[in-house]
Amino acid sequence: MYHVDNSTGVPVMPLPSPITSETELFFTEGGNGVPPTYPGPDWFNAIQSELLNIIRAAGLDPDKMDNTQILAALKKLFLSRSNPFGDIKTDGAAAIATALSNLGLRESVSESGSFQLGDFQVVWGRGSTGSNGTGSVQFPRAFVGIPYLVAPSDISSGPEGVNAVGWDLSNSTAAGARILSADSKSSGIATTFSYIAIGKGVV
Repeated sequence: MYHVDNSTGVPVMPLPSPITSETELFFTEGGNGVPPTYPGPDWFNAIQSELLNIIRAAGLDPDKMDNTQILAALKKLFLSRSNPFGDIKTDGAAAIATALSNLGLRESVSESGSFQLGDFQVVWGRGSTGSNGTGSVQFPRAFVGIPYLVAPSDISSGPEGVNAVGWDLSNSTAAGARILSADSKSSGIATTFSYIAIGKGVV
């Protein structure tokens, strides 16, 4: 895509002439006493400017020898469905943070964190139980009321069979949960666990 490039062009775009019709009009070849439509400089200048602005918005320089620039610009400016959000990733950390914020999500690289999507909130983290098989976790972000689900999973390196951990709903709150662990004999035992919790969040 390139601007008009011959000796008849001018370096400053002329001001458009006053509007002559509020009704949408269309081109015609003419006939039966109707002259063919003459686009005129206003129309050509508008189309040229619109197309060049698409190219420049994508950070491209107009190239007279390249007839694929509009397509390249549109692919750069809009998300590609063949590689969803791949363009955001290549834009770097700032673009990723902005995208997550716009979607109502929060980025976290820690062992605990949270994100929210609409009314729903998801939090995750780690915790441990004592030798009596009970432990508690404080959510990194409180829910509105008790969460719908808290799903713990044993991650200890203890003896085989120490993998039964569960959520004690009756002793949990919007801010934290009580977790129970037991060995193969259903006896309380110390272990470490990770968890994910889902519930209603603050909008």
